[in-house]
Amino acid sequence: MWHDFPVPIMLVNKSFCIVDTNGQAAMMFGYSPAELIGKPVDILVPKDNKRNHRIMSQFYLENVFPYPMAVGHDIPGLCKNGQQIPLRIVIYSYKELMLLTIIDVETTKMDMVNTVKVLNRKIELLNDKTEMLLEQAAKN
Repeated sequence: MWHDFPVPIMLVNKSFCIVDTNGQAAMMFGYSPAELIGKPVDILVPKDNKRNHRIMSQFYLENVFPYPMAVGHDIPGLCKNGQQIPLRIVIYSYKELMLLTIIDVETTKMDMVNTVKVLNRKIELLNDKTEMLLEQAAKN
């Protein structure tokens, strides 16, 4: 069911291996789902962050509430091509599994900028229309 969600999602076990993933999550990192399933989640973590990632992941596994990783800053993710991408991850722990919802920060920021541009343009059009109506009212 969650394979069709538009949000990137991964299921990771207590050994920190990827049990399942949807296409959006795999594509975000440049993989197919089949390439990720059964692999350690560490393949998606840059070398400099692996030790800290393992320590923090253990903490999240032991807590059973939804918990955002790295509150206040981005987590670097490692793509298949070696590129790093800034991420926000929310982990839902259940027994010996973790469900990860993954947000690409750059894409989210670009979406927000585009939304602001569209809204600004709408405001400009409304201002133009208001000025035109005021000018017409002043003439009458």
